[in-house]
Amino acid sequence: MDNEKWKTYLAAGKGYDTVQTNAGSTMKMAHKIIEESIPIPPEGNILVIGTGGGEEMEKFQELSPDSWVTGITLSPKEHEHCIKKKLDVKIADMHELPYKYETFDILFTSNTLEHSVSPFIAMCEMNRVLKMGGYALIIIPSVWRWGDINGHISCMTSEQMVFLARKCGFTILDSWWVMDKSKTSRMNVFILKKERIIHTTEVIQRTDKEVEGLGC
Repeated sequence: MDNEKWKTYLAAGKGYDTVQTNAGSTMKMAHKIIEESIPIPPEGNILVIGTGGGEEMEKFQELSPDSWVTGITLSPKEHEHCIKKKLDVKIADMHELPYKYETFDILFTSNTLEHSVSPFIAMCEMNRVLKMGGYALIIIPSVWRWGDINGHISCMTSEQMVFLARKCGFTILDSWWVMDKSKTSRMNVFILKKERIIHTTEVIQRTDKEVEGLGC
């Protein structure tokens, strides 16, 4: 696709440029999922896609102090906020992650994939940067909350998400839904494990030099 056209679509789907912080019961819910859902290595590489205010990055760093925890956001305000907290955050696009193949042991994204203009491409990129056997922890809003929130443009039921994950080289280890205490925020949770590499052609693969040019 033409680069300028792609940028136009991304801008249309972006939706906001504010710091999306996790607070109260929503933050506790996300942190509980992180603590209990996947084995976190004592020393590994962890990527958070859609950093928000950096609360999940801080949780991973707390649980694994010797790990490299990094994250991306499209929001300059979120980037500035996280940098002030001394977090390792880049301004980058989930459809073109600025990291080399098989870099990360764990990938976490919450309330982000629904903002994607192409969840298939975003999931392919997650597959690319995860190590074989690496874990992806993905949280998305339930379908009934999609239409009324600015920037929610890719609506998926749980069944559709499972189909997409399998298509993109992942095994689904577990999935369930959770509701916060206010009963206004219902989320679907997916625990995925990378079981196969799906990028094998020169058209899709990028060299290390090209990736370094993106700021890796």
